[in-house]
Amino acid sequence: MPTDSPSAPAVSGPRHRAPDRDRLGDYLTASWAVPHIPVLVLLGLVAHQPEPAAPSAAPAAATPDLPLIQARHLFTRSSERRTAMHNLTEVPTMSAEFARVDYRTTPEYYFETERITDPLVLHLLDRCPTVFGLKKAVTDLLAGQDEIALPASEGVIEPGATVRGQVIVAAGAVIAEGAFVTGPALICPGAVIEAGARVRDNTVIGPDCRIGFGAEVTRSLLVGGVFMKHTSFVGDSVLGLGVNIGAFVSTTGLRCTSGPVREPATEEVCAHLDGHRIATGQTKFGAVIGDGVILPAGTVLQPATLIGAHTVLYPKTQVGGFFPAGSQGR
Repeated sequence: MPTDSPSAPAVSGPRHRAPDRDRLGDYLTASWAVPHIPVLVLLGLVAHQPEPAAPSAAPAAATPDLPLIQARHLFTRSSERRTAMHNLTEVPTMSAEFARVDYRTTPEYYFETERITDPLVLHLLDRCPTVFGLKKAVTDLLAGQDEIALPASEGVIEPGATVRGQVIVAAGAVIAEGAFVTGPALICPGAVIEAGARVRDNTVIGPDCRIGFGAEVTRSLLVGGVFMKHTSFVGDSVLGLGVNIGAFVSTTGLRCTSGPVREPATEEVCAHLDGHRIATGQTKFGAVIGDGVILPAGTVLQPATLIGAHTVLYPKTQVGGFFPAGSQGR
């Protein structure tokens, strides 16, 4: 078929514009490019910036000039399931092994070991570099996995007291009528579990402690002389010498910020120091309360609360974070 037939397809080719339109377009293009040359140059520099060098993989022990507290991200399975936006706003996390160099995480910062006379309690404090290991130390001790022997159960269990499981009542200790104790547990000399009190698994009640009606203690270490005479709850915690727990005081050891609460817990609880999160290595961790602290009635402690020795806390419903020794918390 001839190519000049009306039914033949049109041959594509460059369009021809009028000379006046070409001159106008060239003028507009040139007038836009002149004031934007610096911007184009800057964009070119940004686009060709070299990538930063990868951080060194040398271990912390090989770099003695590292700061006292070192931060690093700790990605757990639960945190990996969070959204990308949530991860961008998280605070850097320090592992427990890095936190050991900070004196504020050691038992000596919270408890005056020179005043502790019970050998088992002193052994527990001496074997743990940080307070975050005391819960496991108590569990190992009561399970017979420690090198130190447990005392004989020679204390008084009054008729009407309910005692179940492995409960060691040392000489001079008393479980009164109407008390409820579930082992494994150790009641040290001079301690009294009064009527209506409840002590549950993996707990060491130190010398001369008084656990009164409606008070409940579980998975905790009470160093000595602790007074809980009223309805209150202490769980997954460590309390120092002479700590006084007011009525309706409660520790909270479970982090519940991402969905429904599940048992057993799967999300790690972290403490906070100097704006960094310190990994406790535990899914339930209540509080560490130093010697001589008095908790006012109605106080609720948030997970992983750290209160230094002889800190004065004023009445306040919610308390959390870190309180330096000898400070005042309002």
